Amino acid sequence: MEPILTSHEITKTNLLTKFTLVLFGIFATSIIFAITLKLFQIPGIWIGLAICIILIGLALKYKAPGSYIRFIAWSMLGTIIIGTIAYFVGLGYVQSTLQGFETK
Repeated sequence: MEPILTSHEITKTNLLTKFTLVLFGIFATSIIFAITLKLFQIPGIWIGLAICIILIGLALKYKAPGSYIRFIAWSMLGTIIIGTIAYFVGLGYVQSTLQGFETK
């Protein structure tokens, strides 16, 4: 007689799987932004951001905690947040660097 499993156990993901899922989230975010920028030029950044936010929201709402899709959604969200922070910090640095130069 075989034992019957009645409950679903959430398996813990190992470090290599987590690293792969984070890289896939970064890759997915980059692909979405690259395609929307290629198709729509300047408004593509906002369209890509909207698509990413919609995908992240749907994944976080409808997928079970601990699932791979949800982990990818968190890495996509982290990519967007870190990218935005890096953009504004870099922009502030360039602006402060160029402030000493005057154009004539």
